Amino acid sequence: MVLSTLLYGCESWVLYRRSVHRLDEFHVQYLRKIAGIKWHHRVPNTEVLRLFGIEAFLLAAQLCWVGHFVRMEDDQIPKQVFFGQLSSGKRPQCGPVRRPQSLSTAPFDQAQWRNTCQSATASFEESRVAELDRKRAARKLQVINTTGMVWPCDRCSRTCSSRIGLFAHR
Repeated sequence: MVLSTLLYGCESWVLYRRSVHRLDEFHVQYLRKIAGIKWHHRVPNTEVLRLFGIEAFLLAAQLCWVGHFVRMEDDQIPKQVFFGQLSSGKRPQCGPVRRPQSLSTAPFDQAQWRNTCQSATASFEESRVAELDRKRAARKLQVINTTGMVWPCDRCSRTCSSRIGLFAHR
């Protein structure tokens, strides 16, 4: 219920990477609270997001909404607004609107479109979690490689195993 309230009307949102990231953080935080996962359990966000990612939910809702627009009659105002272009004036600095080329023919069979949306959402979520896993592994590898470093004190020649330890020593 909380998720549907939070994402009410998400089909028509203009999403930026920053806003999706903030929604994802909120979602992970409350999934952790619901599941009772504390910080000292050391469960990474990628494991929590395997349960259900908010970005996949947003993508599925927007694809479903696009299917409704494409199936509408051409004289319907929402369809004209969705596929319309500005005849005069300037668009904001964000660049042109990008729409998939296959929208004109794909969603006319509603059952096939639903299956296509579900498979696209599933593959998107798999690739997103795999990318998060890859980034986490790279970050952890970097931490492992730097743990062998020592930080010598310039005053007493004592060596510390971390920079923060060196600052605390000083």
